[in-house]
Amino acid sequence: ESGFDSNSSFAFTDVQKKGDKTIFYQTWDQITVAYLSGHRVGTTPLVPATCYIEILKACVEHLYKTQQFTLCDMEFKNILFLDKATIDVEIEFCEDRFTIMTDGSEHACLGLRLESMEAPPLDLERSLENQTLLSGEEFYRITGNDYRDDFKTVKRIRINETRMIVSVDLGEIT
Repeated sequence: ESGFDSNSSFAFTDVQKKGDKTIFYQTWDQITVAYLSGHRVGTTPLVPATCYIEILKACVEHLYKTQQFTLCDMEFKNILFLDKATIDVEIEFCEDRFTIMTDGSEHACLGLRLESMEAPPLDLERSLENQTLLSGEEFYRITGNDYRDDFKTVKRIRINETRMIVSVDLGEIT
């Protein structure tokens, strides 16, 4: 058991309104940093892009009392390395855009749309045409990344030039 809980780990330590900006503050403790360190590119622990979605879910809930939103116009600027025991995170929201920062360095900027977008229906037959099947172990070997624990849940992948269908096992997530 990792002790990680996204609800408490990504809780705000403070929220401030400064003119037309709302600034959210978080401090990731040692448990959170250790947990997120299971995501690696090569052998280097760094914050996965999906972590930003988890962070922003709480921000959108605070601002608009909804969890239905779309993130758009995403820019990933500087990698957020997990090389400290604790990390102070600042999330600035202004003019429908979030900026995620640590120590004055911008890591990501993401636009916000509150209207829900419906995904087109999946044409499963077309999606399965000309696909290559990979096991989870083959996938992880090909990426060369040393994913660990909850970041290593892919069981198999069907992939072609335009689509990827991934089977994951979430049963053992801590």
